[in-house]
Amino acid sequence: MVVVAIGTLPCDEAVARRTELGEASAIALSTVSEADADAVRGAIGDAHSSFVPLIRMAKA
Repeated sequence: MVVVAIGTLPCDEAVARRTELGEASAIALSTVSEADADAVRGAIGDAHSSFVPLIRMAKA
């Protein structure tokens, strides 16, 4: 799993607009398909607010 900072870019646009995020982020997101992103969002569902702290801990 890779966590990519997307700043103010809406999450649902990150994969499609990955080149705007810089080279390292674009490379990391280039392996993520729209279907992958949809699957992760679907799996997280209403638990999104609980998932964010987990990502922050993983980045630390």
